[in-house]
Amino acid sequence: MNANSDDHGIYVHQRSFAVFVTGLGNYFRFVCEVIMADLLLKEECHKIVGCAMEVLNTVGHGFHEKIYENGLMVEFRLRDIPALQQPEFPITYKATQLGKYIPDLICFDQVIVDTKTVERIGDHEIGQMLNYLKVTELQVGLLINFKHAKLEWRRVVLQSS
Repeated sequence: MNANSDDHGIYVHQRSFAVFVTGLGNYFRFVCEVIMADLLLKEECHKIVGCAMEVLNTVGHGFHEKIYENGLMVEFRLRDIPALQQPEFPITYKATQLGKYIPDLICFDQVIVDTKTVERIGDHEIGQMLNYLKVTELQVGLLINFKHAKLEWRRVVLQSS
């Protein structure tokens, strides 16, 4: 069964889970699949989120973003994860440099990590990450929110055209 088949089902995709609901007479069959194999930079993102969980569990919630950014750098070093803190990327408009974008972290030379301490990650933060991915010419970003005792994170992928 796939999302493109004509099975009169509903396809819902959120993060890495897909749920198929298919009519079967008066009954419904629920089939849940974890779709992980096709995720871009799956292992790298898994390691980064694991580090974020360790930092949050050790430091606690409620501090400013910079505390978590620095904590992640320590944890990345301990786990031998290659990371750059605040590299600079020029923002240009019609061949004129307007300024710089300075991401919190870039891991594995491929994943932007943006630390947050907001009530919840929303469309605004996701839109910002998409712009950051365009500027850096990377495809994957992680928004990691340390505001609450339970870590919130979103994986954002810029589709290559």
